Amino acid sequence: MADQTTTVSRLKRLPENSAFTHGVKVKYSDINDSAWTTDGDTVSVEFTGSDLPTKYVVTRAVADVTTAFATDGTLTYELGTDGDPNNFLTSTDAKTAGVEIAAVGAAPVTLAGSFGSAGDDIMLRFTTQGATGAPADITAGEIVVLLEILDISEQAIGL
Repeated sequence: MADQTTTVSRLKRLPENSAFTHGVKVKYSDINDSAWTTDGDTVSVEFTGSDLPTKYVVTRAVADVTTAFATDGTLTYELGTDGDPNNFLTSTDAKTAGVEIAAVGAAPVTLAGSFGSAGDDIMLRFTTQGATGAPADITAGEIVVLLEILDISEQAIGL
């Protein structure tokens, strides 16, 4: 089993009147690679984009599986950073459509790891079932991730 990594550069800043500041959509085609055929592999989807601040704090996170993922065996996801992959959302079934939040108000699971700087990636990690699932087996699915990301540099302006 291995941890495969892919990057999506679609993390976008949302309009000012949105309840969250950033969002990204991840499709099954982002995590399905015909070379990733080992059962039990994980796929880490790292979010990049010009709208990710250099120094940031994630204060809220929510995920919405808008189209259930289809694959052999189980498929779960967690949301966090490359240093703490389940910091925002812990292991959740990706084969069931629906919204997932960790706590009231969509607060992260833990405060430790909810901040980052250049080189700290926000990521969504998918885990396939050890005996019957591989990333190459994923044939459908889509998840929308919404985040409230505070730019620490912007917050300090005028102090």
